[in-house]
Amino acid sequence: MVMPAGVGDLQKGERYSNIDYIFASSMKLYVPKRLVISYDIACQWSRNFVSRCSTLPYHIRFDPASTSVEYVIPKFHIAAHGTSCRTRYSLNFLRHMGRTDGENIERGWAWMNPASLSTREMGPGSRADTLDDQWCSWNFRIRTRLGTTLYRRLDESVSMARLQRDTHTAFTKTFHPNAVAKWSAQVDAWCADPLNTRIENPFEEPAPTITMADIRRELNAEEAEELAKGVVPTHAVSASQYLVAGLQLEDQQRSLYLQHAVTKSSSTTRSLAIEDKESELRRKIAQWKLDIQPKYMPGIPVAPANDDLNDDGGGDHAGEVWEVPLCLPSSFSAEQRRTYCAPGVEEKERRLRFAQAEDALDELRRVLRAVLALDTHKGKQTAGSGVAANTRMQTLLSRHRAKQDRIAERYRAARKALCALDPVGASAKEGWGNRLKVLNKSHVTPPVAEDGQSEGRLELSWIWLTSSGKAHPLATIDSLPEGEYDDSLRTEWAKSLARAERWEEEVILIPIEMRRVLRNMVFGAREWRLNSQQAISSSSKSTRIQAGYAAYAEKQAYILEELAQDYATLWLSLFREYGIDTPSGWPHMCSVERPIKRRVERRRDRMKNRVQAHALAGGSVPSHAISVT
Repeated sequence: MVMPAGVGDLQKGERYSNIDYIFASSMKLYVPKRLVISYDIACQWSRNFVSRCSTLPYHIRFDPASTSVEYVIPKFHIAAHGTSCRTRYSLNFLRHMGRTDGENIERGWAWMNPASLSTREMGPGSRADTLDDQWCSWNFRIRTRLGTTLYRRLDESVSMARLQRDTHTAFTKTFHPNAVAKWSAQVDAWCADPLNTRIENPFEEPAPTITMADIRRELNAEEAEELAKGVVPTHAVSASQYLVAGLQLEDQQRSLYLQHAVTKSSSTTRSLAIEDKESELRRKIAQWKLDIQPKYMPGIPVAPANDDLNDDGGGDHAGEVWEVPLCLPSSFSAEQRRTYCAPGVEEKERRLRFAQAEDALDELRRVLRAVLALDTHKGKQTAGSGVAANTRMQTLLSRHRAKQDRIAERYRAARKALCALDPVGASAKEGWGNRLKVLNKSHVTPPVAEDGQSEGRLELSWIWLTSSGKAHPLATIDSLPEGEYDDSLRTEWAKSLARAERWEEEVILIPIEMRRVLRNMVFGAREWRLNSQQAISSSSKSTRIQAGYAAYAEKQAYILEELAQDYATLWLSLFREYGIDTPSGWPHMCSVERPIKRRVERRRDRMKNRVQAHALAGGSVPSHAISVT
């Protein structure tokens, strides 16, 4: 809403003197106990605001000491500020802000901009009157839409508050209780005084712990490890060694398949290199199947050897190398496994597959953090530094993303094998299926908001809510003692807590705002009638004119009371549905639900369908009553 004297002219840009004068003028009618000032450059404007207030004209002088003042930056504009501003002045992290975005004044300017085509041709008096009429129309437009706006926001807030709280609770369970207690104390201390730079900011992202040198050193080590790998032993192998060799061959098959699917190069040298790898893998598979597999799966029919060890291949050469069946126990039915497998082989593969899935999940989370660090480094350090540097960085990112895809496929293969070997554990209440869930492409995401998603609506993928046997899923440093984590984990936990708290605050604040709207309308109707009576009693006009005064005032009072009762009927139905108590001070005339008009009922159904679509897409939400007092 635009307050009286809340709009002014600027002589030359947004100078502090103009903004101070306009702000103080709008505050002279009413100063609340708590005042939140949202301004695009609040981080700079607030520095000497107290001293500047003492220099304002006496009739509009504003005393900041008379109220509790907090400064914030609107959510859209805060992205252009520095790191410290994005946390200390963020509506996402400061407490008691709910889901306020601070951008409503920008919506008002979008409404007013077309009027400039007319007002620029007017004189000062006509221009001021026209702008006053436009702002009054804007305020009335907001007032007539508050019913559906607040209804929609409360309906969404109840669902999102439950969803974010459940997500945060699951996230918290993956940490040591001592760490959670320590982080909670840090968040409480910072929220009590967010502008105090001596207090550690739990929401501020620490410097990346993964450097370019670490990434290159890791790649070099992986390449050296691949070169050091020898051929699979042909004798004196145990059952576990047989299965481990089979899993390694399976992983190489997946790697070549993904490489073949991605690579589009027509270079002869590159094509020959891939063919050499395929031929080498084909020989390894044939040697493994002929020399080792019969010892541990004697029931499998053995195909004629022919020329399997030659480059031409044998019976398995009919298709691509990644299509050659390895015939591990998990690829057969339970009845076939009893016929084909030696005793104990099936159980050993089950244990190896579980470990493979756990390791793949740990490695996937680590690679996602590495990709996030590289992407951040690219945006801050590499962008604009030249074509060569950008090309190297893109190549490095592509290699890591390809590795990310390989690990995800490894996890899916391990889980598929587990479902075949232990189908009961996949669906049991305490089985492995609760820990190793289905991994879709949408689940392979970093623990940050992306693709236009806001901080308040961020939902962590399940891969970050499952604790790890080695280190925490989000950890980038795994050498810390038990119960201690690096600062990046504290930041993610604090942001998860802030998301849950802001939505829960919204559930509390919106019913109070609804009560204020109704009381304002009831008070406005009474004011119209009182002003009419005073005008009639002190007027010497004719009876017909006085009757006109009374009729017009009664019409305006009736409109306000009808709006209030329509809004109350819409809101009380939502209170009843979610078990929300009616706030104290609710107007008596608005405490009884009126029969809902068919038009209002259809609108209510449409709003509920839109609001609940997001909650349904995110999974089921437990239902429980929320009390607001």
